[in-house]
Amino acid sequence: IAEQLLELREVSSEEYAKSIKTIPHDLFAEVISEFPDYVQEEIAELLSVKKLADIASKMDTDDAATLIQNISEEHEEISQNILETFDDEDKELLEQLIAYQEDEAGSYMQSELFSAMIDENIGEAIKRLKHLRDSGEVDNIWHVHLIDDKSKYLGSVGLEDLIVFEHNLKFSDIPLDKHRTYSVNHKINIKDVVEMVTNYNLSSVPVVDNYNRLLGRITSDDIYDVMQDSATEQIFNLAGVNDEAEQE
Repeated sequence: IAEQLLELREVSSEEYAKSIKTIPHDLFAEVISEFPDYVQEEIAELLSVKKLADIASKMDTDDAATLIQNISEEHEEISQNILETFDDEDKELLEQLIAYQEDEAGSYMQSELFSAMIDENIGEAIKRLKHLRDSGEVDNIWHVHLIDDKSKYLGSVGLEDLIVFEHNLKFSDIPLDKHRTYSVNHKINIKDVVEMVTNYNLSSVPVVDNYNRLLGRITSDDIYDVMQDSATEQIFNLAGVNDEAEQE
């Protein structure tokens, strides 16, 4: 859908504007995530703050932060108005994500994940995950990320491993050899994260702060986007142009 809309944008800006206004917000939240930054920048000229805020609320936090940041490039007041529609907790989270430098892992992080206390009952945690999935609060979950009472990251257990354990056990009863302990600091360069994910064939990697507290995760589709952007930049450099010139 994103590709077809981008093609329509080149042919007829009027038809493009009409088309994006007819797409349900749930779907457009996914579509707009696939748009290049420069197209996201101009979206505020076509949709109202109310619509943009509703669309942003349906996006993963990393994608919503990117959209708001892109809009702010040309429409600072509109981006602030969108932020103001979120409750204090979500607004603070989005502002933290926006504050990261472009090459820092934190700027690609999403807060949506499934975590559990190390002493939590496995069966109760699985019920909680089902509720989170049914309510749409989380998706694309492959691991449960284990933390202690201070939110420090201890390790992750794959859901395919989790289902073989008795539900009356606690996560602390799971053997350590079933724990995956890969994680990245939120300030690390995203290129190092790409290397880790590709070398170890990870579907996602937890992100921690300087005190090893769990902040979020970076998923493989985000890594793919980074790799794609890097490849595009290399092609432009070889051709002697930059991406701004390509957009024009």
